Amino acid sequence: MQNISLKKEYSSFSLLYRLFDLVVLVSTSLLAYFLYFDSLDLPLWYRIGIAIAVALATFIFSIFSLHKTWRGSLLRQEFRQVILAWISIFLILSLLVFITKTNNYFSRGWFTIWFISGVTLDLMLRGVIRKYLSYIRKEGKNHRPIIIVSGDGNMGFNICNILQQQKWTGLKVVGYFSDYKKPTDKDIFSADLTALVNFLKDNTVYQVWIAMPLSAENEVKNILHSLRFYSGDIKYIPDFYGFNLINHSFSEIAGIPIINMSESPFSDGTHFLKRFQDLSLSCFILIMISPLIIIISLAIKLTSIGSVFYKQERISWNNKKFMMLKFRTMPMGIEKESGAVWAKKNDDRTTKLGRFLRSSSLDELPQFLNVLMGDMSIVGPRPERPVFVEQFKHEIPQYMKKHMVKAGITGWAQVNGLRGNTDLQKRIEYDIYYIEHWSLLFDVKIIILTLFKGFINKNAY
Repeated sequence: MQNISLKKEYSSFSLLYRLFDLVVLVSTSLLAYFLYFDSLDLPLWYRIGIAIAVALATFIFSIFSLHKTWRGSLLRQEFRQVILAWISIFLILSLLVFITKTNNYFSRGWFTIWFISGVTLDLMLRGVIRKYLSYIRKEGKNHRPIIIVSGDGNMGFNICNILQQQKWTGLKVVGYFSDYKKPTDKDIFSADLTALVNFLKDNTVYQVWIAMPLSAENEVKNILHSLRFYSGDIKYIPDFYGFNLINHSFSEIAGIPIINMSESPFSDGTHFLKRFQDLSLSCFILIMISPLIIIISLAIKLTSIGSVFYKQERISWNNKKFMMLKFRTMPMGIEKESGAVWAKKNDDRTTKLGRFLRSSSLDELPQFLNVLMGDMSIVGPRPERPVFVEQFKHEIPQYMKKHMVKAGITGWAQVNGLRGNTDLQKRIEYDIYYIEHWSLLFDVKIIILTLFKGFINKNAY
């Protein structure tokens, strides 16, 4: 009965969050209309649009798990899900307006204000709620009791220490069962499964965490059998501390439980959002820089013989080869003599105009065409030539992990000064950090940083 009461409290919390999201959606739509039209007398079409948005939100917010308890999850994870959910709702609304040819009935200004104010208010209120709950949990309130069942003790100790230090999670270890015991471990209970069952009968326990290595299959089976009458949640934590994993998660395929030990952040619907961002931004940027492209093209033609563009084979997402475009900075055919050469400062193979284009990164502008064709993204790890990939993958640990996403014109490593002849190991670390922490906002941050310090760089040559 104690565990049932905890589940009821969780259900109430989830219901309140659902109502909270819908209130934010409706209230910001009214606020946007008032700010734009100075009135609250909504026409019929606007009311229908808001009703459809509420119906979509009920469905989409559940898909993005916005109503689940966030105990232990990071704030940036919740913010990412909230932003993706709002973007999905407004993309679908835009598509419906386009299909039904009702765009004349709606104001784009109202639509834009509604989206910006809705996302902003939702994030702000969720942040405030998190801040408040984190505060009271650090004060020892609003905790959920859990117990840990471990094998050799080391892994269990690590988990206990983490939870004791991170009190904002609201999870408190009230029991620890292990067959490994030190003389000073006064808070460790017996490893006997009978004692574990009796403890669960006499105490309120929110969750049971089984922390065992992957090799302890029989032990885990015995523990699960002893817990067959326990009605609370049971979590299994395999020992992954010794693995170098990227975006590991758990899923199910055809009813088969799967541990995703390493996967691209764009394996689900986020791929669509990333592609939408690339297409919209690259189209806008190409229109804006088209006069500059024409000027550079004419300058290349007037100062040297040959084509304007230079094509070079590179490797992108999933080891796919493509021809990357650049403005030509060297005389035609010079690479047939020198072969593939790593870029270096004061390269004597470049033309005078080519040196300027390289130092200012203007030679990279044609790659926005690669983005339109789907070979690259605006933001991502810089692509490399196949001959160097074959070399570096044996020399640099985790080098091939960079190909879990599309190559980019700019990236987290580049805005941190890692261009040209710099530490490749450090560059890969930055690329992997980007893959692990990707979000649309992170992309925007990198694009803004590129504008200020990504073009002109001492390592650009």
